Amino acid sequence: MEREFEIDGIKFTPTSLAGHPIHAALLATIFTSFSLTEGAIGGIYGLLKHQDYAVAIEELKALGSNAKRTEAVRSLIKTALPATEAAPLESLMKRVLAYAPTRNKIAHGIWGAHPDEPDKLYRLPVKQWITFLASILPNRADASDIIDELNEHMEAYSLNDLQAVASEGETLLEDLILAFTGLAARAAQVD
Repeated sequence: MEREFEIDGIKFTPTSLAGHPIHAALLATIFTSFSLTEGAIGGIYGLLKHQDYAVAIEELKALGSNAKRTEAVRSLIKTALPATEAAPLESLMKRVLAYAPTRNKIAHGIWGAHPDEPDKLYRLPVKQWITFLASILPNRADASDIIDELNEHMEAYSLNDLQAVASEGETLLEDLILAFTGLAARAAQVD
């Protein structure tokens, strides 16, 4: 059974990244850093709730996305911290929200490679891929138009592009961990 889709020489397969270990490692860094970021946001929420950890955990479970959890932290900052401490944390939460779409775009894509372009990977949005597959059979006669439309959504990523996104995510995570440890020290003093 064919497990490959090719468009303009770019092959999208389950093993597209196998020949690009540095690219793959950067993608893994992006994904893992953001997962750790989400954990740090949950930890910050718990620390802001301080005396109500059990309640905080239940509230976090009810929030279905990182954006909702980040917004919950932003709301809590206003009531749980003095303005001088709230402002830097609010700024940090805004950075999380600004970075998330970039990470999500990368995470919710299918990745392909061109054999003559070893320095690049190509990304198609999953939603466009689904739309393409759902519409290809009914529009069989117009397949070239559908492929052209799919091609319009394709993006190339160089090592430098991925490194920039990974570095931004790592810096964001470091800043969140610093905020978390600062809040933990503050909570320990209150106890």
